[in-house]
Amino acid sequence: LSRDGRYLVVSMCHNYITRSKDMAGIYCFDLKQPGGGSKKFLWFYRMKGLGIACGISPDGKYIGAIEGPVDIDPRDEYQRIVGEHRVYILS
Repeated sequence: LSRDGRYLVVSMCHNYITRSKDMAGIYCFDLKQPGGGSKKFLWFYRMKGLGIACGISPDGKYIGAIEGPVDIDPRDEYQRIVGEHRVYILS
């Protein structure tokens, strides 16, 4: 949450049941916009792996995030690792 309470950034990971990572990444919301969540949604930054954590600088100019790898193969005997251990700095 930015210091002024306007911007909220959230990292989302994948759907473990379906092994879908289509929505994995960073979501940014403008909480000052009227209406519900979809009206406040500003932008999305897709990650290849899991969005583990994120934060926003107090002035709202920079966003930092951590990505981690994930196995998206539903079979226990196989692995399909996507994503990497990464740190993102967005402005």
